Amino acid sequence: MALLKLTQLSAIELILFIQAWFNLAKWHYLIAYRPYEKWYKSLDFESSNVQNNQDNKKLISNVVSLSEKAARNHLVKMNCLRRCLSQKELLKNRGIKSTLHIGVKITDDQLFAHSWLSVNDRVINDSEEVIGEYTEITQKEKENVIQGMV
Repeated sequence: MALLKLTQLSAIELILFIQAWFNLAKWHYLIAYRPYEKWYKSLDFESSNVQNNQDNKKLISNVVSLSEKAARNHLVKMNCLRRCLSQKELLKNRGIKSTLHIGVKITDDQLFAHSWLSVNDRVINDSEEVIGEYTEITQKEKENVIQGMV
């Protein structure tokens, strides 16, 4: 993101962008440099539903949008798992519960994994077309796939 575009953000949006950038860095460090056993227990796959009022919709949209921009402008490439874990934490810190989903697909005899988030059973950070290509896996399977994604 060009420096000029950063100046176009409101103070609240700029703070969220900076929080997202550092949160992504934290998750990248944990996933890339810490043993899986040290951080996987902090994963919170399931979350209870929350009231999805209009204010929450705007906040959710801002969190996803600004964190995706932070990910695109990071020092390293942030995969879907790092982005989801960062967004989930940012939402949780704002009182919004989300659910982490992980799906798999096999293409040309290769296994691919993908992650996305939902709030009240509504996907918030991906398209239905993309996630439709994947078969969602169970809780125990998620832990095994995440270990393979890192």
